[in-house]
Amino acid sequence: MTHVYYRCCSAVKFPDVAGSVIQLLMDFLGDTSTASALDVIFFVREIVETNEKLRPAILARLLDSFTQIRSSRVRCVLPSGKTLPPQA
Repeated sequence: MTHVYYRCCSAVKFPDVAGSVIQLLMDFLGDTSTASALDVIFFVREIVETNEKLRPAILARLLDSFTQIRSSRVRCVLPSGKTLPPQA
């Protein structure tokens, strides 16, 4: 599902749609599926990096949602697609 939203709401193609959809997608950051949560956080990261108008609202929501994120891989997503290695 997140792949579909990502393709439909690409930050380059439809930035206005991305703003309304991203708030819904952020509910999936706490998903038990690490793959789904990673898809969402990569999408969130792209929107934050490319759309300055949406940045403050997204960062505020991300801070509110941080305690719900279950996957350490999702918490450790860095800019440019790099992630920290998993902790043992």
